[in-house]
Amino acid sequence: MSQHLVNENSKYILDLFSEQTVDQQTLDSICTQVQKKFPKSDHFNLCLLLSSLITGGDLSLPGQRVVALAILFDIYKLDNPFASLFLHLLEGKAGLLPLTPQERLLIGQLHGFLPVNIKDVMKKSAKQVMLTEVSPKDLEFDYSSLQTLVAERVADMSSMARAAAPALIPLSDGFVFLL
Repeated sequence: MSQHLVNENSKYILDLFSEQTVDQQTLDSICTQVQKKFPKSDHFNLCLLLSSLITGGDLSLPGQRVVALAILFDIYKLDNPFASLFLHLLEGKAGLLPLTPQERLLIGQLHGFLPVNIKDVMKKSAKQVMLTEVSPKDLEFDYSSLQTLVAERVADMSSMARAAAPALIPLSDGFVFLL
């Protein structure tokens, strides 16, 4: 990949999390633009980068994680290799920034744990999602289907793969490699 293309893609990714994008663009619009900008062959690396930004606490403005979560979900709607990330966020795993009530609600809505039309959710901007009033009852949803899915994937892995800790290695072209 040429340095110019890496720089162009890096700027594009940074722009995804700009205050203007978070405030004004709908999640659906952002996801559509991302899918057009990056070929399918780059989707996994892009989502790996987004998951690193989420888990590393690098998305500090309200709504930035909403954008990243929406993209992660949208790219892999049916068979999401990042399902364990969504589960760890819902479970509040140590080392991860806690979800805001709005982020938790969004994950529940995207995964169908709550009765809502996903298209309506995706028509909102990240700012609108973050301004949603959330009652404690809204956050009481059953995500056992996600737990089961992740547990089945782990069970399908060889014992050697389960024992190995995944490692992120930065590459010279600006992308990250998952071992």
